Amino acid sequence: MVKETIEAVKEAEIKAEQMLKEASEQGRVLVEETKNQAQARVEEAKNVIRAKENEAEAVREKDGEAYLDQALQEAKQEVASLKQTAEQKAQEVIASIMESFI
Repeated sequence: MVKETIEAVKEAEIKAEQMLKEASEQGRVLVEETKNQAQARVEEAKNVIRAKENEAEAVREKDGEAYLDQALQEAKQEVASLKQTAEQKAQEVIASIMESFI
């Protein structure tokens, strides 16, 4: 009877040790899977951020180009206005010089 009890305890110890090994392995696998999932989510988040940054940069470039186009148009208008004013002044000077000779 004692011998049977000792054998039963040994078997129980072996089963417990095997269960502990299996649980430890399952825990290790779960930790590894969770780590891989976390890394994948971080990469996905980085990709989303990069895409949004690229989108924002494209909008900024487009806005910048529109601003430059508008500034160029305004500058062209200013140059045209200055040319017209210069021509008027030149005509006035010519008229004034001609009057002084007359």
